[in-house]
Amino acid sequence: MHRPEFIHVGRTLGDLDGHGKSLAMLSTIVIVPPPEASGRKPPLAPVLRTLSALVPATVEGAVRDVALLVVGDGGEVSAIADEAGCGLIREASFEAAMTRAVAGARAAWICVLQAGALPGRGFAEDVANALGEAGDPPHALLLRSEGGRFGRIFPSLAAVAGVIAPRQRFSGRACASFADLLHHARPARTLLGRVVMVA
Repeated sequence: MHRPEFIHVGRTLGDLDGHGKSLAMLSTIVIVPPPEASGRKPPLAPVLRTLSALVPATVEGAVRDVALLVVGDGGEVSAIADEAGCGLIREASFEAAMTRAVAGARAAWICVLQAGALPGRGFAEDVANALGEAGDPPHALLLRSEGGRFGRIFPSLAAVAGVIAPRQRFSGRACASFADLLHHARPARTLLGRVVMVA
């Protein structure tokens, strides 16, 4: 298996895809945590933090649209989606929800984030720069949280916050879990440190 190349922060998102053309903004899908085993509603604080963190990326022109992906009963997630002005995809299975989310995405590139992932300032520039070197065919980009000193020393063990890939990597694919989604994305490079994971 090809080992992804790590890209540390400090570079810039030019507007290119692997063919030197303008890079469309990202359609972003935020995966809402499932309800706890006790049957309580899914934790919403990570969702709110991620949506707040996406505001600068939206202003910078990196994010075109956002949808919340919910499996099962989302509880108050629909109210959050309405308030934030983003889409809501709710299905009984992850596979069905992901299929709908990909079909409804407006951009050619899809960014899938786990709730609790916080893109920092400079995220847009670093992503655009990395995708501008995508090659032919364009590659996918794995997003890892640096996670402090441990993550800097062992970047391959840092928490996975999300992935960015051309939408065709997901179209017509059965993604029954986040792990399946990463498998189909086939990320060739890793962006480390622009996204932080919080509970």
